[in-house]
Amino acid sequence: MAAKSLTRLVSALVILAGGGAMPRAAAAVETAKIDGVSCVDAAAFGERFGLHARWLEPDKRLLLEDAGTRVTLEVNQRELVFDGRHVWMGSPAVYHGHSLWISFIDAEKVIRPLLRLGLDRPPPVRTIIIDPGHGIPDNGTENKHLGLKERVLTLDTAFRLEKILEAQGYRVVMTRTTDYAISPDKKLDLRMRDELIAHERADLFISIHYNAAGQYAPGESLAAVHGTETYRFTPRYQVPLSRSTHHPEDDEANPGDSNAGWNTVLAYCIQRAVLGELGTYDRGLRHDKLGVLRLASCPAVLIEAGYLSNDAEARKIATPAYREQIAEGIAAGIRAYVDLGQPPPAPPASVPSRPPVAAPPPPAAAPAR
Repeated sequence: MAAKSLTRLVSALVILAGGGAMPRAAAAVETAKIDGVSCVDAAAFGERFGLHARWLEPDKRLLLEDAGTRVTLEVNQRELVFDGRHVWMGSPAVYHGHSLWISFIDAEKVIRPLLRLGLDRPPPVRTIIIDPGHGIPDNGTENKHLGLKERVLTLDTAFRLEKILEAQGYRVVMTRTTDYAISPDKKLDLRMRDELIAHERADLFISIHYNAAGQYAPGESLAAVHGTETYRFTPRYQVPLSRSTHHPEDDEANPGDSNAGWNTVLAYCIQRAVLGELGTYDRGLRHDKLGVLRLASCPAVLIEAGYLSNDAEARKIATPAYREQIAEGIAAGIRAYVDLGQPPPAPPASVPSRPPVAAPPPPAAAPAR
């Protein structure tokens, strides 16, 4: 991380040195309206961060890379690969004028924050709200023949995460501590969870869930779908992954838009850490207009840690040891987020390899003769 950050910092300094008050490279990035979407040339955008562009497949797959970073984009796809991790944009990349173009929103709210990992410092984190998804009367996802209910598993995982974070010195607030939802009215329940953010002056909001196969797995056997995914709130003017067509509500402003860049970074840190802890299949950093994230005024994400609809994965989730691993992974992702941009710790003061030998006592005075 340190070497990568240094490379990007040097690149940034080179850009700034060439442009005075306004970086010349930034001004040179062309924007264009393509199918009604404001877009930027991906290769030119990458150059701002010292990334070099080359086609992996002519006019289809583009690679942006430097010594420590690889970003792969594909024409007509919303999915990109950032340093081996799958990340979903709001709009598909498009081929235009012999170049690959990405939406301006994705460039600024997804790719830029990831390229600046370790350079920008996130807002301080003192209070974290943990949101165990669902609660009676809403059981969430169920695996009936294994007797598993999402509301039970999310609460247990949340308690485990709470214990870890409190031991690290954070103030932790739970949206629920019993089997019951905050309110039996679903809309009111979601709004009240978000209202806790303002009431508690929270710095992060983490919603924990377990998944079931459905609309995100076209062409797959639903019982076979497995893996981990982490969600950010879909920014204003973009279409969520749960559908492919634009709705008028997509143009509405929401409090969840205010931290779009940090939402991306937090989700990426948690997704990467949970995958590292569990070794599960990477279903990606995704986005949707999720009600529980819509009103969040601080960086907020929703984790789908695994699929209860997949029996093999559900049996793992059913074990306390595996849920402990999930909590450890989420906590590690939060630590990675908090540590971004922090100066490296000062080297320890040099100490002798062994304690100094005490000076011998002065010799006794010779007896008088």
